[in-house]
This record gives sequence, structure tokens and C-alpha cells, in this order.
Amino acid sequence: MAKFKPYRKDQLHLLPPCLEDYVPEGHLARLVYEVVESLDTLSIEDQYSELGQNTYHPKILLKLLFYSYATGIRSGRKIAARTETDTAYMYLAEMYRPDFRTLHDFRKNYLPQIEEYFLQIVRLCKDLGMIQVGEISLDGTKIRANASAKRSKDQASYEDWLHRVEEKIQQILQEADRVDAEEDRLYGKQRGDELPQEIQGQLSLKSKIEAVLHRFQEVGTGVKSGLTKSSP
Repeated sequence: MAKFKPYRKDQLHLLPPCLEDYVPEGHLARLVYEVVESLDTLSIEDQYSELGQNTYHPKILLKLLFYSYATGIRSGRKIAARTETDTAYMYLAEMYRPDFRTLHDFRKNYLPQIEEYFLQIVRLCKDLGMIQVGEISLDGTKIRANASAKRSKDQASYEDWLHRVEEKIQQILQEADRVDAEEDRLYGKQRGDELPQEIQGQLSLKSKIEAVLHRFQEVGTGVKSGLTKSSP
């Protein structure tokens, strides 16, 4: 009887996998997806030209930016990388892979609209009963339809909450701009997490690792070779 479950990297699927199956029910990405889908984004859509190459729909980029910023990811490079490896990001991106420059340009070109859409998203989340959206806290402030004085007090509390949310959104967007600018300075046109060209590709990588293990063995590091033989 085998001790371990078999490796399944090369296993074929009877049916193509569906991204819905890889994002749990109740996951924040599902909420962000549906809330952004409910928004009227014509204020951005109308600024795109029908000429030239098709681009990513603004709602896809809004989903990625809001979900990332709300969960503490400010770097456009990290967002782009996660659309390749993280199923929640793949789900939000519809399996597209916008690069970090696309995300940078979208934020810079439509910053006032993005601030307003982010505020709408938070307000919708609050009205849906959320008390936390990632790192954005939604307190229990509510407007109750009582006597006039009570309504005025509740309205003032709500406007104060709204002002604090606006400040938080502006802070997040400013942090994202600083992070992207610093990473542009460090990495230039690269994303910064690329493997060296000479070890890209599975066969090349395995042969390079095996060569390094042989060198370790020769100098007596105690690290054993045999990676290729033991790998499935």
C-alpha cells in the first residue's frame, strides 16, 4: 500500500476546470466581483477609443485593484504576478494577465473615477452588512428613519464615516503610487521576480539544479544528488 498520494501535476481533466470551483463560497473575491459588476463604469468606458487593439474592461482592472488594495497589496507588479498563480486573482481577472504597466496606467489615468468607484464599493459592502473588507474597517454607523433630530444626528455620523473612508481610500491609492514608483526605480521595465533566462524551462532548471547538487557533493557539503532520478 502506497504511503503517499501520487503526484498529479500532469494529470489530465475529463472536463476543462472551471475557476468557480477554485474560489470558495464566501470568499471576498466573489463579493468584490459581484459588487463591481453592479457599478455603472461608463465614466471610464466612454473615454476608451473604439480604434486600435482591444483592451481590458475597466471593471476587470477595478476588481483587481480594489481587491488587492483592500487586502494589503499595493504593488502593481505583485498584482500582475498573482494573476498567474493565485486563483482568486485569476477569477477576478477572467484569466487575463494584465501586466503591471497596464495597472499603473489605469490607476494614473482614471484616479478621480477610481476613488469614486472605490467609495461606492465600500458603501455597497457596508449596506450589505459587511463589517470588514480586507483591511478596510466598516463600523456600525447606520441611518435610522426616526424623528428629525435623530435623523440629523445619524446623518452627521454617516457623513463623518464617509469622510474617514474617503481619507482611507486616498491613503491607499497614494501608498500604491509610492510603491509602484519605488519598484519602477528598482526594476525598470522588469517585474522583478523573473527567473534568469538561462534557467527558464523545466528541463533547463532541473539540469541546473542537478549540476549545483553535484558541486555541493564534490565539496563535501553533505547535500546529496539524484534529484532527476527521484523526481516524478
